[in-house]
Amino acid sequence: MLTPAEWRVLEELRAGGTYVEVAVRLGIQVGTVKFHVRNIRQKLHLETREQLVAWRDERETGERRGVFAPLALFTSYFQPAVAAAAIVVVGGAVVAAGVLAYAIANGGEPLEVPAIPATHEERSDTADSPSSATQTPTATPVPTASRTPTPGASPVPTTSPDAPSPTPSPPASSEEVPAIHFWGAIPESRQVAIRARTAGIVEFFDARYGVRVPDLVVHVGADDAALEEATENAVGASISVYQARYVDGLLFVRMDAPEYIEHLYFQAIQDHLSQGRVRLQGRVHGPAWLHQGTAVYASQLYRHARGERSLDEAMDSNRREASYVSVPLGQIGNGPDTPWGDVRRSLAALAAIWLVEQGGKDSLVDYYRQLGSRGWREAIKVAFGIPYSEVHSAFAAHRADTVAVRRDVSGVVLGPDEEPVEDWRVDIEAYPEGAQHTPGFREDSAQSYHGDFTLQLPDGAYVLLLEAICPGDWGDLGWYGGESGFTTSNADATRVVVEGERIDGLVIRLPSLPDEETRARCSNVLRVAVSGVVVGPDGQPRPNVYLSGYDPVIAMWADNTFSAADGSFTLSLPTEGAYRIGVDLACDLEGGSTPMEGGEHVIEGDVQLDADGLLVVGGDDIGGVVIRLRHAFSCGPDEGAG
Repeated sequence: MLTPAEWRVLEELRAGGTYVEVAVRLGIQVGTVKFHVRNIRQKLHLETREQLVAWRDERETGERRGVFAPLALFTSYFQPAVAAAAIVVVGGAVVAAGVLAYAIANGGEPLEVPAIPATHEERSDTADSPSSATQTPTATPVPTASRTPTPGASPVPTTSPDAPSPTPSPPASSEEVPAIHFWGAIPESRQVAIRARTAGIVEFFDARYGVRVPDLVVHVGADDAALEEATENAVGASISVYQARYVDGLLFVRMDAPEYIEHLYFQAIQDHLSQGRVRLQGRVHGPAWLHQGTAVYASQLYRHARGERSLDEAMDSNRREASYVSVPLGQIGNGPDTPWGDVRRSLAALAAIWLVEQGGKDSLVDYYRQLGSRGWREAIKVAFGIPYSEVHSAFAAHRADTVAVRRDVSGVVLGPDEEPVEDWRVDIEAYPEGAQHTPGFREDSAQSYHGDFTLQLPDGAYVLLLEAICPGDWGDLGWYGGESGFTTSNADATRVVVEGERIDGLVIRLPSLPDEETRARCSNVLRVAVSGVVVGPDGQPRPNVYLSGYDPVIAMWADNTFSAADGSFTLSLPTEGAYRIGVDLACDLEGGSTPMEGGEHVIEGDVQLDADGLLVVGGDDIGGVVIRLRHAFSCGPDEGAG
């Protein structure tokens, strides 16, 4: 029947939540909610959302009540689940978090700690920053004197005089939850989602490790300029943030990169448990790779618990990224200016995970507790059970068994004149043999601007695909064809076998130049404008709605946009095709989402739809399209349920 995750989604829908509200309440992505809804409908053979909400299992009244009744009998044994089962407050009503019961009834399931949604006053589906008459509540505690804005400054300034400055509300509770300040014009719906994610992160690490960082302050900037202002106000100097950075009890993050908050929060845990000994006088105390690696691993644990990405997927990604690093672990230097790219972080994460496997689950934070009173070498030995003098050599052996070694595969792309193709970017993509052009199976890619290219591939057999830029998109040119140098059929692509050493001298001969090929092959050269308005079931325009055009033939998104304040929109779609128009509110954390389920909206106006309800596009612009939402979807509970 239904899985525990599907039951949770179903119960939230029964409570009247929209997809976006359910995602915020459960701390998962909107696309994940829709995935569960689709599966539930298929399992129960239901056609509409109304049928889904009205459905009841004949065993539900008895059996599921029995799951919740004896909770008190299990609290001593399931203490982590009890700590994670936060009370959720929605619109003034207290709802018992069902996660605890599911954790008990389904002991083998990973724990999903619910994010705490915002209260009624915090929510809005407008895309503008909050008005000056509306307070933007921040969670407790109030920042200490060393972390409050400089004297004379506005508590939460904005980067523009036109963007009102929200002010903190009184403490919401006695819980140690970070205060959050927003800088610049940040939509209130995004503020709600970031608050919920931050609260969920705090609850997760408290439940798993029994640690909660006090006096922590989070600064969220609309853009780089807003973050620069935030750092000047908070620390008295402008510091480089880029997407996210932790500085002495302060978290700085750009609003379009909220996924870094869990990483930064664990860095705050490092400093808190070690009594500030992780970073001394601007330098990293102890192995930098260990501090980075544990933070990456901790963030992966959080996303696994949220259902965003499984640990197996994270480990596969770690191993893949780390395979691009050839230097030994010990050569990843210390210091605040160490260039930490994704590949180095992934290698550091693998090393940290390996150490945790030696010392046990709690060793991830025990090391930092030990670091507060011991030297870092002794702390490593006590926490992980291995002397640091043996760490590098032991991990090198583990790395050799688990991480592939990549070999250089180099060559040149020639034009019909037998000269290297210049003034065009040609991408060479390597796919494992048998997985030609299969999404997600690409092993590596290289860009050629002057004809030459170098791929980095593990041992194995591969086929090479060539692509070039089309106006606004990519177009396939063909495949490496061995002696002939080129073929347009993936069935005739010549395999390149990598076995223990690098390969040089591959020659790919294009029969014509990329500009000629792309004009012939790229369907996105000519586009038409599809414009109209989004309205609710009451016929009123709906702003801040995310629309997208999807081509099911080539399985690609052609364009996306948001509806304006008057509900108007324009999509730019390739000619001669049929497109699924995806529609969703822009309330989810990432600012966009997958299309609503079929039947949640209808397309009206002087348009042509095919048998599957896809919008048919020809050679002329299309105007007057009406996207009518069937339900009053909203970002807040005050506008009705979907």
